[in-house]
Amino acid sequence: MFMAHPAYRAIFRSHKKDSLRIAIRRLEQKEMIVRVPSVPGKFMLTPKGKRYIDQVLCRIGAFKKAETIKNEFVWDGKWRILVFDVPEKRKKERRLLRYELFASGFRKMQRSVWISPHQVNAQFIERLNGIGKLGGNIEFVVAESISNEHTYMKIFSLKKIVAKNPQT
Repeated sequence: MFMAHPAYRAIFRSHKKDSLRIAIRRLEQKEMIVRVPSVPGKFMLTPKGKRYIDQVLCRIGAFKKAETIKNEFVWDGKWRILVFDVPEKRKKERRLLRYELFASGFRKMQRSVWISPHQVNAQFIERLNGIGKLGGNIEFVVAESISNEHTYMKIFSLKKIVAKNPQT
Protein backbone atom coordinates (compact mmCIF):
# COMPACT_ATOMS: atom_id res chain seq x y z
CA MET A 1 0.00 0.00 0.00
CA PHE A 2 0.96 3.58 -0.56
CA MET A 3 0.09 6.51 1.62
CA ALA A 4 0.51 10.23 1.07
CA HIS A 5 2.62 11.29 4.02
CA PRO A 6 3.72 14.76 5.15
CA ALA A 7 7.37 13.72 4.71
CA TYR A 8 6.76 13.30 0.98
CA ARG A 9 5.66 16.92 0.72
CA ALA A 10 9.19 18.06 1.55
CA ILE A 11 10.43 16.22 -1.52
CA PHE A 12 7.88 17.90 -3.77
CA ARG A 13 8.18 21.48 -2.43
CA SER A 14 10.03 22.65 -5.51
CA HIS A 15 7.19 21.36 -7.70
CA LYS A 16 3.85 23.01 -8.24
CA LYS A 17 1.46 22.65 -5.36
CA ASP A 18 -0.89 20.32 -7.24
CA SER A 19 1.66 18.15 -9.06
CA LEU A 20 1.40 15.22 -6.64
CA ARG A 21 -2.39 15.36 -6.75
CA ILE A 22 -2.31 15.42 -10.57
CA ALA A 23 0.07 12.45 -10.68
CA ILE A 24 -2.19 10.48 -8.33
CA ARG A 25 -5.24 11.36 -10.43
CA ARG A 26 -3.46 10.12 -13.58
CA LEU A 27 -2.56 6.85 -11.88
CA GLU A 28 -6.21 6.46 -10.87
CA GLN A 29 -7.42 7.22 -14.40
CA LYS A 30 -5.03 4.63 -15.80
CA GLU A 31 -6.39 2.19 -13.21
CA MET A 32 -2.94 1.67 -11.68
CA ILE A 33 -4.06 2.59 -8.14
CA VAL A 34 -7.32 2.82 -6.18
CA ARG A 35 -8.16 4.79 -3.06
CA VAL A 36 -8.71 2.92 0.18
CA PRO A 37 -12.13 4.25 1.18
CA SER A 38 -11.69 3.76 4.92
CA VAL A 39 -8.38 5.66 5.15
CA PRO A 40 -8.06 9.14 3.59
CA GLY A 41 -4.87 9.61 1.57
CA LYS A 42 -4.16 5.87 1.30
CA PHE A 43 -3.95 4.02 -2.02
CA MET A 44 -3.47 0.44 -3.22
CA LEU A 45 -1.92 -0.86 -6.40
CA THR A 46 -4.38 -2.60 -8.71
CA PRO A 47 -3.41 -5.80 -10.55
CA LYS A 48 -2.76 -3.61 -13.62
CA GLY A 49 -0.49 -1.37 -11.52
CA LYS A 50 1.37 -4.39 -10.13
CA ARG A 51 1.96 -5.74 -13.66
CA TYR A 52 3.30 -2.36 -14.75
CA ILE A 53 5.62 -2.15 -11.73
CA ASP A 54 6.84 -5.70 -12.44
CA GLN A 55 7.61 -4.76 -16.06
CA VAL A 56 9.54 -1.68 -15.01
CA LEU A 57 11.43 -3.55 -12.29
CA CYS A 58 12.24 -6.30 -14.75
CA ARG A 59 13.75 -3.80 -17.17
CA ILE A 60 15.61 -1.92 -14.46
CA GLY A 61 16.65 -5.17 -12.80
CA ALA A 62 18.02 -6.54 -16.05
CA PHE A 63 20.05 -3.37 -16.53
CA LYS A 64 21.28 -3.30 -12.92
CA LYS A 65 22.16 -6.99 -13.14
CA ALA A 66 24.27 -6.23 -16.21
CA GLU A 67 25.90 -3.36 -14.32
CA THR A 68 26.66 -5.46 -11.23
CA ILE A 69 28.34 -8.22 -13.23
CA LYS A 70 30.49 -5.74 -15.12
CA ASN A 71 33.59 -7.54 -13.95
CA GLU A 72 32.30 -10.77 -15.52
CA PHE A 73 31.34 -9.03 -18.78
CA VAL A 74 33.75 -9.82 -21.60
CA TRP A 75 33.47 -7.29 -24.37
CA ASP A 76 33.82 -8.74 -27.86
CA GLY A 77 35.20 -5.43 -29.19
CA LYS A 78 32.08 -4.67 -31.25
CA TRP A 79 29.70 -1.77 -30.86
CA ARG A 80 25.95 -2.12 -31.32
CA ILE A 81 24.59 1.10 -32.80
CA LEU A 82 20.92 1.79 -33.23
CA VAL A 83 19.81 4.63 -35.51
CA PHE A 84 16.20 5.72 -35.72
CA ASP A 85 14.20 8.37 -37.51
CA VAL A 86 10.76 8.70 -35.96
CA PRO A 87 8.58 11.60 -37.19
CA GLU A 88 7.45 14.33 -34.78
CA LYS A 89 3.83 13.19 -35.04
CA ARG A 90 4.91 9.91 -33.39
CA LYS A 91 6.84 11.47 -30.49
CA LYS A 92 5.15 9.21 -27.92
CA GLU A 93 6.63 6.14 -29.63
CA ARG A 94 9.99 7.92 -29.98
CA ARG A 95 10.04 8.70 -26.26
CA LEU A 96 9.17 5.08 -25.42
CA LEU A 97 11.92 3.86 -27.76
CA ARG A 98 14.49 6.08 -26.02
CA TYR A 99 13.34 4.80 -22.64
CA GLU A 100 13.69 1.18 -23.79
CA LEU A 101 17.16 1.84 -25.16
CA PHE A 102 18.35 3.51 -21.96
CA ALA A 103 16.82 0.81 -19.77
CA SER A 104 18.58 -1.82 -21.90
CA GLY A 105 22.01 -0.27 -21.36
CA PHE A 106 22.30 1.82 -24.54
CA ARG A 107 23.64 5.36 -24.30
CA LYS A 108 23.04 8.31 -26.58
CA MET A 109 25.69 9.19 -29.17
CA GLN A 110 23.49 11.76 -30.88
CA ARG A 111 19.82 12.59 -30.68
CA SER A 112 18.66 9.55 -32.69
CA VAL A 113 21.81 7.43 -32.52
CA TRP A 114 22.37 5.12 -29.53
CA ILE A 115 25.28 2.80 -28.73
CA SER A 116 26.03 -0.22 -26.54
CA PRO A 117 28.92 -2.69 -26.25
CA HIS A 118 26.54 -5.46 -25.13
CA GLN A 119 25.31 -8.15 -27.46
CA VAL A 120 21.67 -7.90 -28.42
CA ASN A 121 19.34 -10.79 -29.13
CA ALA A 122 16.59 -10.99 -31.75
CA GLN A 123 13.87 -10.62 -29.10
CA PHE A 124 15.24 -7.20 -28.17
CA ILE A 125 15.11 -6.01 -31.79
CA GLU A 126 11.58 -7.42 -32.17
CA ARG A 127 10.50 -5.61 -29.00
CA LEU A 128 11.87 -2.32 -30.32
CA ASN A 129 10.25 -2.84 -33.72
CA GLY A 130 6.98 -3.61 -31.93
CA ILE A 131 6.87 -0.16 -30.30
CA GLY A 132 4.25 1.51 -32.45
CA LYS A 133 5.35 -0.62 -35.42
CA LEU A 134 8.55 1.38 -35.86
CA GLY A 135 10.36 -1.35 -37.82
CA GLY A 136 10.85 0.82 -40.91
CA ASN A 137 12.22 3.66 -38.81
CA ILE A 138 15.00 1.72 -37.05
CA GLU A 139 18.39 0.58 -38.36
CA PHE A 140 20.76 -1.61 -36.34
CA VAL A 141 24.52 -1.66 -36.99
CA VAL A 142 27.34 -3.74 -35.51
CA ALA A 143 30.66 -1.91 -35.83
CA GLU A 144 34.18 -3.07 -35.01
CA SER A 145 35.49 0.46 -34.49
CA ILE A 146 34.10 3.95 -34.13
CA SER A 147 35.55 7.43 -33.89
CA ASN A 148 36.03 8.64 -30.31
CA GLU A 149 36.04 5.02 -29.19
CA HIS A 150 37.99 5.90 -26.04
CA THR A 151 35.16 8.21 -24.93
CA TYR A 152 32.57 5.43 -25.16
CA MET A 153 34.92 2.95 -23.54
CA LYS A 154 35.01 5.28 -20.52
CA ILE A 155 31.23 5.66 -20.50
CA PHE A 156 30.80 1.87 -20.41
CA SER A 157 33.89 1.26 -18.20
CA LEU A 158 35.52 -0.96 -20.81
CA LYS A 159 39.14 -1.93 -21.22
CA LYS A 160 40.91 -2.17 -24.55
CA ILE A 161 40.91 -5.67 -25.97
CA VAL A 162 44.26 -7.04 -26.97
CA ALA A 163 43.97 -8.75 -30.33
CA LYS A 164 44.53 -12.52 -30.13
CA ASN A 165 46.00 -12.72 -33.64
CA PRO A 166 47.49 -9.31 -34.41
CA GLN A 167 48.23 -8.75 -38.06
CA THR A 168 51.79 -7.78 -38.75
